[in-house]
Amino acid sequence: MRLFFIFITLFFIPFHPLWAQKAKYTQAIMDEDMYIAGTVGNNIHAWSISKKNKGIFKEISQLTLHVFSSDMVQVYEKTISLGELAVTKIDFQMEQSFYFIKVDCSSPAQITKKLLYKIDATGNVSNVTDTPELLIKTHYYSSSPSTAINSNNIFTGKILPSVTDSNNSMAEASLPPGEKYDSKLSYQELALRKINIDKQRIEVEKQYASGYLNFSRLVLTATDSTVFACAFAQATKANDKNPYKGPYLFVARMDTSLIEPTSGAILLQNKKWPDEVQFIPTAIYSLNKTLLILSTVLYSKSNIAYNPLGRAETARTNNSTYLDYGLGRDENNSSYHQSTNDNIPLSKSDKANIFRQGNKIYVPGSILITQTDENNQLSADTIINIKEGPERLDWGNRFLLPRKEEVLLFCTHLHSPSNAGITLFSIGQHGNIKERDLIVNENYTYVLSHAVCVDSDILLVPFTYKGKAGLMKLNYGATE
Repeated sequence: MRLFFIFITLFFIPFHPLWAQKAKYTQAIMDEDMYIAGTVGNNIHAWSISKKNKGIFKEISQLTLHVFSSDMVQVYEKTISLGELAVTKIDFQMEQSFYFIKVDCSSPAQITKKLLYKIDATGNVSNVTDTPELLIKTHYYSSSPSTAINSNNIFTGKILPSVTDSNNSMAEASLPPGEKYDSKLSYQELALRKINIDKQRIEVEKQYASGYLNFSRLVLTATDSTVFACAFAQATKANDKNPYKGPYLFVARMDTSLIEPTSGAILLQNKKWPDEVQFIPTAIYSLNKTLLILSTVLYSKSNIAYNPLGRAETARTNNSTYLDYGLGRDENNSSYHQSTNDNIPLSKSDKANIFRQGNKIYVPGSILITQTDENNQLSADTIINIKEGPERLDWGNRFLLPRKEEVLLFCTHLHSPSNAGITLFSIGQHGNIKERDLIVNENYTYVLSHAVCVDSDILLVPFTYKGKAGLMKLNYGATE
């Protein structure tokens, strides 16, 4: 199935070697959510959370460790009773021969409690809640796209409402290319901060602003030397002074002191992008000296042809223990997909996956892959349709794996309401994209959003089957 529509020159490479992905599966044995710690020694560790009724009004939580061999056979299981505490978050800190699991809980009285356990390769569990100093260094992570973390700093960003600049505070802000400061305009600010992890203080602040663009859906990425910011930017109502027209992707490349090069931020635009489109940047990566940006594309409902899906698909989605895939019905009883990771600044109606802005309605329809060259000019611009006839890519259920020369995009591929596989897109420089369907059991529902990469070419992916959960180890690079 070819899913690509080409806006700018794209080199699409058919990819059909004799692949034989080596997939191994555990039995589908769990009724609960699964959280993968990873490989410890020669074993694979995963955790599940369950609840049991004790009496009429009391519910007991249990945290269970599942240890699997490299052949995906469960060799050990241990259950920890948490009493009436409810688990709100789980985080892992992996070391060479052991790891820590950090568990955030809340009591029925809404009192929060943090638990800490140390686990070795064979599954021996030690409660070290009272000795947090065992953690060599606190590991920070964030699920917010507007927060990025490297080894020393936390970078955060936010978009502020547009206000009249009566005190000329925006005069020192960085403006997009082609815009000059005008004290008579109302400005929308995109504010960035650098927080030093060790000192726990704000070290640098950076402001971008525009009087002619509306920013939304900010995404940050950080390495040890560079910070990238990307946001959707829509031109405000056209007038004689407005230098912009239509939708843009705002992109800023800075060092870790939030200092940008002399070229400043850039605005990416393809003249073929329709005015009635909304982009939701999802991720931004650096491939050598070029940039790769992945976005969800929302189309105005009146501008897209949609394909109703069968009722069996909704039933299939409800079997998932892990992820609400976001299937919903609009007023015309058609299903649309929306990533649960995309918190877009539009008004969401009571109908799932319908987004409103004024009198306009937007629905997600495709994935946008945007690439720049070494001079920050648009070099490749590709759309992958989420739907093609009865088939559909579940964009909300994906796993992204950046590498030095490419980014791997694993996406659930619904071949029919009752069969789902995994499609792998290898996205390289200069618009080179390879697509192939991986060989997996299509009777299972795969939860790629919870996948973990444990070794070169090896993923651990939870799956569900008939209301039960299990684990797949996939060597996606294995060949015959």
